[in-house]
Formats: sequence, structure tokens, C-alpha cells
Amino acid sequence: MFLVCGFLILQKHILGPFLLRAKSVTPRETVYEEISDEKARLLFPPMFFETVSELNAIGFSLVCHLLATKNPRTRMALSLFVNRDTKTMAFGGRVGLKNPVVNRTPVGFLEFNTQLKDGTEISTINTRTVHVFYDSPRMVVNRVGHLKDAASLFSVHQYIVEQKSSPAVLPEPGLEADFFRQQNRRTLARQADLGFYFLDESGENYRLTWSGAFRSTWRLLWPLKQILLRRQDREGRRLAAAAGVKG
Repeated sequence: MFLVCGFLILQKHILGPFLLRAKSVTPRETVYEEISDEKARLLFPPMFFETVSELNAIGFSLVCHLLATKNPRTRMALSLFVNRDTKTMAFGGRVGLKNPVVNRTPVGFLEFNTQLKDGTEISTINTRTVHVFYDSPRMVVNRVGHLKDAASLFSVHQYIVEQKSSPAVLPEPGLEADFFRQQNRRTLARQADLGFYFLDESGENYRLTWSGAFRSTWRLLWPLKQILLRRQDREGRRLAAAAGVKG
């Protein structure tokens, strides 16, 4: 009886990685289609455009709206912004499952991103989702989930960037969307280099390795998920306090 109860409790931990590895398919290159402002207003909640106003107030200009296509599992819509004075890009949007097993609300996010001349990328994002994979040496992701307003999150991002000696760089005007697509390709390639993904026989899709499947599953289940969320929250609040941002 004890063994049966133990299996029922841990079946997701045992079977989950096998199911995830069998079903998980990530296109090597996600196609991002540029969409009009009118279509973006249908995809984004009304409160998102309050964030647009907040970004405008701190020096960011809208570049374009993008819709991710040809991804079998997720639906992503986002907007790209740029601040040429601080050489910072911002991405705001929402991600949801196309065919969720349960009724899950799409996750909204705001992310500031700075590319340094030495090749390092610094990202500061306000999502509370668990960070599944390791940061690569060239990609530093800071999760500050408790900050929802753009100005506060940007202050934390700027504080982190200022700790680096390498200067920030930006793509030329008109090339921001292509730069964003290149960043996405690099992110997946880095995860493959770290051993979490591999290319399938077609060379068009990434699949999870066993290491990636077990790590992805266990970090999204009790009790590790709750432990990681608390750790991320503490670290986010520590960063905000160090930057002098309250909230």
C-alpha cells in the first residue's frame, strides 16, 4: 500500500520526463510575423497599452508588433521597443498554450535587454515563471517578478548593466526585429551547447535531451517549483533593493 501511494504521488516525476521528451518539439527558428497595431490591440489586453505609455515616458519608442507563427504548442505575441539613449531594447507581450489541457491564463511579461560589446546579453524580466534552464556564460537573466511598472523594472536593469565594464551596443535603426530573431536563435543554440536540446534528423526542430527532459519536468513540479519560485523572488527583491527600487 505504501509503495502504491508513493507511486501515485510521484508518478508525474517518474513518467513526466518520458512524456515530455516524446512530445516536446521546438522549431529551430520561430517565424515572427509583423502585425499591425489594430491586430495587436485584439491580441493584447487593454492594460498592456498602459505599459506602452509607461515605456514611452522613460524614453522607449515602439518598433513593431510581432506574432510567433508555426509553433505547434505556444502562441506568443509581443511588441519591440528601443531606447537609443541608453542602448536598451524592451520586449512586452504574452505567451499562452494553443491547446491547454486545463484553462490557463496566458502569461504577460515585460523584459529589458542590453547587448554588450563583449557579447554578453543582460535581460531583466518581470515574469514569475520558473527559470527552467541554466544561464549560459553569455546570457544573464534576472527575474524581478514583483515589479510590474516599467520605470521600476528599468531602474533595476540599468543598475545591473552599470556593474559591467563593457559598453552597450544596439542594432542600426530598422534592424531591431532581425536582431531579436537572431537573439532567439542564439538562445536555443546555447541551450543545445549546454546539453539540454539536440537537433532532430531533419535539422529543423530541437528536441529535449534526457537531461533537459528531467530538468524541465522536475523544476516545474512540487516541491522544487515552490523552492525555486521563493529563491527567485528573494533574489529579485535583493536586486531591486540594491538598485534603490521599492516595491
